[in-house]
Amino acid sequence: MAAEPIDFMALEPLLLDRLRAALPAHVHVLAARDLAGLTEGTQLTPAVHVLYRDYRPGRAPASGWEELDQLWLTVIAVRNVSTLSTNEAVRADAGPLMGAVIGALGGWRPDLRGYKPLSLDGAPAAGYRAGFGYFPLGWRAPMRVRAACTGEP
Repeated sequence: MAAEPIDFMALEPLLLDRLRAALPAHVHVLAARDLAGLTEGTQLTPAVHVLYRDYRPGRAPASGWEELDQLWLTVIAVRNVSTLSTNEAVRADAGPLMGAVIGALGGWRPDLRGYKPLSLDGAPAAGYRAGFGYFPLGWRAPMRVRAACTGEP
């Protein structure tokens, strides 16, 4: 019996919907497709970008199941030029939004078969440029999918 095909990117629209529902209306929630041609001159702020990063294999297949972790990033983008030399204002603006994203996604279980609750994971360092601040939050989305039958050649 062949394994049922899965949509490996099915989590992305659910992440976007969850954040749009949880965050204030003035926060732009953007997908990877929204980054095409984006420059700091056209960067909407405040914003949260949702990006697929990678996956990590889990345990070896057992009883016909594959376990893995999808790795996602939410990158908070804010702009505040009042303290360019220290970036203090940018960090102050980012903090509550980062907390809101963690509150929306931390421990949330997507309504997709095989997924377990999301948890924080490692992320790249924050970045600053010309009054903009970019603050990545890493997410681990454990999932389990039916493996292909390997008993026959």
